[in-house]
This record gives sequence, structure tokens and C-alpha cells, in this order.
Amino acid sequence: MKYLEGADLFVNMGQTGSLDKAVLEAMSVGIPVLTCNEAFGGVLGSLRDDLMVPKQDYDDLENKIRKIYGETFQERKSLGLGLRKIIVENHNLRNFVKKIVNILQEI
Repeated sequence: MKYLEGADLFVNMGQTGSLDKAVLEAMSVGIPVLTCNEAFGGVLGSLRDDLMVPKQDYDDLENKIRKIYGETFQERKSLGLGLRKIIVENHNLRNFVKKIVNILQEI
């Protein structure tokens, strides 16, 4: 985590179609992320258009990297805090356990 905390941006071009924990970890420490993984569309919510890149669209990736690096430190910090809030509210251990319990109750 210390390595992530020193980063300005986390870029993940994985195409697994499932939530990649590396992206979630970056978000959890407040690092802005860029990804092409469609599984993050719902996670990112209103930030989707700014932080998602179409697969193999390297021009869009470059533009979004430049846009993020063109922001002030405070703007990047605010973005990172918004991402951290998403993780804290929606991807915490308590919610994970509730989801497991709900699945088990349906069996």
C-alpha cells in the first residue's frame, strides 16, 4: 500500500470483465484510476466517463492521462477522495458479508 500511496495515477488496462482488486486497492487509498475494464462502469458511477477508456483506444487513454495530470494537486486529491468514498461506502467488509449472507439465504 505504501507504494500506491505515493502514486499520482493508477492505470489498469486489464480486460478481465470482473472487478480487479488492484484497481479497488488504488481507489481505497485515494489514487485516481483509469481503466478499460467494463466491470468498473457501475462502480465509478458519475465518474465513469472521466475514468474509463474504451479497450485499445490509446488516444483516449493518452488524453485522459494528460487531463488528470493537467489538474491541480487539489483537484486530483478531491477525485481520489471521491474514489475512496466509493470503496468505503460500497466495498467494505460489512457489505461483503451481507452479500454472502444474502446469497446463502437464497440457497
